[in-house]
Amino acid sequence: MPMYVNTQKTIFDKTPLTPRTVTISRDGMRAASNNYNLLNRIVIWDAKSKEHTHALEGGHGGEAVISVCFSDDGERVASGGEDGRVVIWNALSGEQV
Repeated sequence: MPMYVNTQKTIFDKTPLTPRTVTISRDGMRAASNNYNLLNRIVIWDAKSKEHTHALEGGHGGEAVISVCFSDDGERVASGGEDGRVVIWNALSGEQV
């Protein structure tokens, strides 16, 4: 089951971004966060290096992303936005599915 963290203090201390939600993939290799600083962007992280690898943008029409979650296999990320939609993303390519 994915782990959710709603805190400003995370394992990702290298970033100036303030996480709103963080989810960890089941295998522990990647994390995804949405941030108070960049409301309409999801950042994908390498959990080992603690560096962000890419961002997912544009799925909620400029509205804030309010939640993120990895699929059980870690290949997709689901995001819920203030626009009332759920968007499914390819976690590796960053493209909407």
